[in-house]
Amino acid sequence: MNVNRIIRKSAVVQNSRGKGKPSKSNRKVEKRGRHHKTDANAGCKPRTKFLRVTLITGSMSSWKKMNKEELEKQYSPSRWSHRIDKDVVIEAHIREITKAPALLIYFHGGYWQLLSKDLSGFMVPPLVNSGAIVVAVDYALAPKGDMDLIVSQVRRSVAFIVQQYSALSGVYLCGHSAGAHLGAMVLCTDWAEYGVFPDIKGALLVSGIYDLCPIVHTSVNDPLQMTEGDALRNSPLQFVNIMKRHGGNCEIVVSVAQYDSDEFKKQSEEYYQAVKAAGLNVCFQNVPNTDHFDIIEKLVEENYELTQVLLKMMTGK
Repeated sequence: MNVNRIIRKSAVVQNSRGKGKPSKSNRKVEKRGRHHKTDANAGCKPRTKFLRVTLITGSMSSWKKMNKEELEKQYSPSRWSHRIDKDVVIEAHIREITKAPALLIYFHGGYWQLLSKDLSGFMVPPLVNSGAIVVAVDYALAPKGDMDLIVSQVRRSVAFIVQQYSALSGVYLCGHSAGAHLGAMVLCTDWAEYGVFPDIKGALLVSGIYDLCPIVHTSVNDPLQMTEGDALRNSPLQFVNIMKRHGGNCEIVVSVAQYDSDEFKKQSEEYYQAVKAAGLNVCFQNVPNTDHFDIIEKLVEENYELTQVLLKMMTGK
């Protein structure tokens, strides 16, 4: 290391004329720098520096005037909480900071042939702000995927997703239109086949289709190519009793838009009645001033009716 070069650089100061020149004292330092150049190379020991500490007294020593009981109280934060009793505040604090998040899995609509998970991020902000994890699921769109494949894919996706999280307060489902159909099919899954048992605590099914038989006779079926047998095999309305066996504790909300078609309203009402008759925890919501599309678009709004349904379902607040 070139000590002379370092000290020479540091010795340049501003004189009274504003020009950078070495002062007399610094010239001496510069000379010493040249003198110590060989000493530095020879391994001379650095000088020990001492830190001067000023002891502050006064109000900081007021604790000395306290008796033992008062001092103990002052240094016991649990005694000062205005929210929770001192005997339980620490346990409550530990529960809060180690609380497992809720997981929401979203299935997009599009009549099983349009849209994607990449277009499903609109509803994330108010849910994530509440502490939830949100995952949107993709599936092979028709005609690339038929109904059997699509249903199988979303079931395997749910099994895979829940295995990625070691601790969750619960799994929740949300689906719109064709996505509500897929969410309902997930609810009637025999999870033993997948080697995992998701703790599905709630589902919001929005403007869904629960009986696929009418779809077979519409243009929607052109890319799907469903037969009557395919439709029956993939209709949630046919598997309500299985749903009771595999997800009896799940809270289910079946919702429909005020300006959905009569057939969509009928599908939601019939599915709701069948689930209710099976003894499951279900409620029905006809959302006013919404159509088939903005009933789900409004999930971006924190104060929207269905956003609040999801938040209450997941957080209990």
